[in-house]
Amino acid sequence: LILCESLSNIVIDEDLTPTLYKLKTEGISFNNHYAPVYQSATADSEFISLTSQIPSIENGPLAYDFYGNSFPQALPQLFKERGYAANSFHSYKKEFYNRETLHYTYGFTYLYDWVDLNLEKRPEFVEAYNWIHDKDLFEKALEITNKDADEPFFDFIISVSGHIPYVRERYELEKDLWETILLYGEAGEKYSTESLCYLAAQRTLDTGLDALIDDLISTGQLENTVIAIYGDHYPYGLTKTATKELFGDLENEYEINKVPFIIWTSDIENPVAINKVTSTYDIMPTICNLFNINIDGHLIT
Repeated sequence: LILCESLSNIVIDEDLTPTLYKLKTEGISFNNHYAPVYQSATADSEFISLTSQIPSIENGPLAYDFYGNSFPQALPQLFKERGYAANSFHSYKKEFYNRETLHYTYGFTYLYDWVDLNLEKRPEFVEAYNWIHDKDLFEKALEITNKDADEPFFDFIISVSGHIPYVRERYELEKDLWETILLYGEAGEKYSTESLCYLAAQRTLDTGLDALIDDLISTGQLENTVIAIYGDHYPYGLTKTATKELFGDLENEYEINKVPFIIWTSDIENPVAINKVTSTYDIMPTICNLFNINIDGHLIT
């Protein structure tokens, strides 16, 4: 299960993000999927997708005020009850959003952060300005998972390449930004620098997903692996100018909250497009249904 930072439907394109396009067109695509935004957008999306419960609205934020609660019906708990390993992976520091405590409350055995994963940073790396390339995150996560290759696993990966700022100075975007410019032209031809950098940041996610699939193929695990991907929230880090440039005229103010939710495995014979309205709340029960996990009577939305 992969949470994708600021991922929007507008970036899924055969040329810009070919891996995402492949997963969407070959898998189960939820075409009217929305991500609500509460107090702590990403942390709340994690909570909703893992529990299908409503986060704190008037009190909180949840990550700091409710970490002592018990969530026995969260996805990692349910998978562990069925003999799966359940770990989470993030290419940032684990104390952010109190994940170092909260993820164990959800039932994960271990949360691997950028220290645990030994993710390399160049000397010019500036925290919360530069970000670890998603390719490095996915490769390290699978490397750790493969140490217990005989054990079924539930991995929750929090990607970060799509995060603000959307600027050319982010060295980790260099290759993907160049390829984005080859597609759309230099700044001012079709898109501004900010818009190009946002698109490049999402292409960086796509590059990581491509590497993840290649690694699953090389380890012989692809045919036994289900990949579920969703956007945590709309790209609210964009300026109004860039938002208008990328999204154009939306039908209503809610449409900007439409994000991808895709489920893919290599043996799906017929792609499925789900056009009914869904949201982050539907992720947990949908996965439970696919894996025959009985949640009858559980407290979910």
